[in-house]
Formats: sequence, C-alpha cells, structure tokens
Amino acid sequence: MDTTVYSGDWFTRGIAAITEAADYVWGTLTTTRTGMISIDTLEPEIMELWDQYSTDAIILESVVQRAKILKPLLEKRQREKAFQVPKHVVTEIMQ
Repeated sequence: MDTTVYSGDWFTRGIAAITEAADYVWGTLTTTRTGMISIDTLEPEIMELWDQYSTDAIILESVVQRAKILKPLLEKRQREKAFQVPKHVVTEIMQ
C-alpha cells in the first residue's frame, strides 16, 4: 500500500491536517490579543514601551495608556515622513 504523495488517502488526510492547523493559527491570531511586530522598524518611543513590557517593568494596561498618549505624535511623524521625497529621487531629478 502506497503511503506517499501518490496515495489519494494520504494526500486527503494531509490536506485536512494542514487545514486544521492553519485554521487554528488564523483563529488564534484574529480572535485573541496577539500580534506580530517588526522590532527593527519600531519608533523609538514604542521600542521603549516594548522593552519595558517585555521585561515586566510595566503591565499591558500601562502600555495601552502610554501608546494612546503617544498616538498623536506618532501620527504626525508618520504624516511628515509620507511627504518627504527620498534623497535618491531628488538626486535623480537634479541630474
């Protein structure tokens, strides 16, 4: 009896197992307080909050409150960055 990818039964059970695992991961990510962040691209203020939270120096509620306070500043910074023309583009235009 063939129990490799050539077996229809093996393939069907494999797809079912992968689907179950993917559904579990997707369900967990979309229904719980989980998330993924890119540490390398965090704004300095958020990186500081992450450092404090990840070392148990502050609790989640403090992170949320401080992030709410920082939100206007971070949004302003993001808007200003959006209107900046990258230096390589300016260099190309000036040539």
